[in-house]
Amino acid sequence: MKTHITRLIEHMIWADNIHWGMFNSDEKYLRDKQLFEKLFHIHFVQFAFLNIVTKTPLERKRPTDFTPESLQELATSTGKKLLDFVKNLEATDLEERFIIPWFRDALDGFPLSDCLNQVAMHSHYHRAQNATRFRELGGTPQMTDFIWWAFQSKKDQQA
Repeated sequence: MKTHITRLIEHMIWADNIHWGMFNSDEKYLRDKQLFEKLFHIHFVQFAFLNIVTKTPLERKRPTDFTPESLQELATSTGKKLLDFVKNLEATDLEERFIIPWFRDALDGFPLSDCLNQVAMHSHYHRAQNATRFRELGGTPQMTDFIWWAFQSKKDQQA
């Protein structure tokens, strides 16, 4: 399970970098309110889950608290910290339970493995929405599917 979650987080970081490259290609993309707010949502949720699983107090932020540059920095630093966190886990750590503040009715919380899986899947879901918006604004989204990343990683290892 640890290997699987590590790969999900590695893919998340790779796909986030692809998206930031697309959106930085023309300033009109990051000026688009819908696109920027979804980027904020993706990265703030990543940051929130990192804080939850590392037992760090979380301060609420809004999209207006960030410039495109500072949001990209949050994305980069959060991705690195999540990956370091996952790589340093023991298999038994994945069963530790965490309370997610926006699921107060889940009295016994969620296992760490589910929390980390959620970070990756939530990001993937919203990157797809942003890819659609990117296309609506005249761009051509790049491939960020997990299987494409796995294929590219395998090719890179063989080279």
